[in-house]
Amino acid sequence: MKKYLFLLFSICFLSLHAQNSYTINTIGSTFSPSSLTINVGDTVTWNNTGGSHNINATLATYPNNPEGFGNGVASAPWSFQWVFTMPGTYDYQCDPHVSIGMIGVIIATSLGNLGCTDSLAC
Repeated sequence: MKKYLFLLFSICFLSLHAQNSYTINTIGSTFSPSSLTINVGDTVTWNNTGGSHNINATLATYPNNPEGFGNGVASAPWSFQWVFTMPGTYDYQCDPHVSIGMIGVIIATSLGNLGCTDSLAC
């Protein structure tokens, strides 16, 4: 019985920490959605559905981002994927279209110590 309960608890606990995937598409000269809140460990995929775009979240452009990432300007179709490993706010832009407002933000939240009630053990 103990093994069964441990297995059941493990499955439930792991499902709470399941990683999710999100998609952001270029639509004209916008990102859709332009703002997204995710958990650390989640994956975001940007799809260029038309035109020449890029993803620029580099630390050179956004020094307050927890870490930098990005790809080069290229014509559609392309996809760029990033796994967020650090919590924080990530600003990004499309370099050719930043002057007309093609920007976005991702907020990666930490799951913390879910289910931990003993502050000394957490």
